[in-house]
Amino acid sequence: MPCPNCKNNVTTHKNIYVVPREWQTHNFLECALWKIHSNHYRTYKTTKSFRVYADGITARLENYSNYLWLRKTYDFAEKPDPKKYFSAYVACIYCNNK
Repeated sequence: MPCPNCKNNVTTHKNIYVVPREWQTHNFLECALWKIHSNHYRTYKTTKSFRVYADGITARLENYSNYLWLRKTYDFAEKPDPKKYFSAYVACIYCNNK
């Protein structure tokens, strides 16, 4: 079910974001990630240095394979551990950037 505050989730393709499991309990996580990421892109015209802070965890955006990985700040693993991360399907920021 799309976020009642976001109208973007219906008409676009989704990107897979690999995010910390600690954030799994948040309602409308995908909508919040889309808003934060698209605002960052609109302001800085890049997705580099994009960071998210929630529930005491800071994560920075990195590319991993064909996914966008919000890697925890002190995670030095080469790939996301499925026990520490899960997949969120977030609307494309480029298709919906107004």
